[in-house]
Amino acid sequence: GAQNGSSAIYMESIEKSVFLAGNVTLPGLATLGDFFIDLGTQSGGVVSGISFTNRPTKLTGYYKSAPVGGDKATVEVELMKWNASTQTSTEIGRGVFQETSTVSTWTPFEVNIIWTDNSTPDSMNIILSSSDIISGSYVNGSKLWIDNLSFEYTVTDASELSIEKGIKLFPNPVT
Repeated sequence: GAQNGSSAIYMESIEKSVFLAGNVTLPGLATLGDFFIDLGTQSGGVVSGISFTNRPTKLTGYYKSAPVGGDKATVEVELMKWNASTQTSTEIGRGVFQETSTVSTWTPFEVNIIWTDNSTPDSMNIILSSSDIISGSYVNGSKLWIDNLSFEYTVTDASELSIEKGIKLFPNPVT
């Protein structure tokens, strides 16, 4: 069941037979971007994301996990800005949360976002995985449940912050 409401995200890493590659373990994966698999190089990844122009301080939510054999459930957020000179997106903010233990009850998590640039992002991606997508090591049977994702913001100037649908936050500072 869900932590709140009627549904949550469930992911499980599974072993599959892939044409020309044989048996491989694929991570359970949810993303706002696109994922690709290159059978020629036997590699894969996640690219792009969605339009996004805010600078949150953290991503929060609830999770349960059941990693197998040293695997790590992973929650990652990336914020990017288009670089016209290189014709690529450059990462300007990032945060990662990984869990190696079995967590059988809904538990809150926080992903602090580390900003490497003061500019405003133009896109972002959230990547959720039942396996360790950072190292690329996937273990069959690892599981992750996620619910109630949200961003947190900190207001640092004297003006009020207006967020989607006319929501206004004050006084200052506010988290």
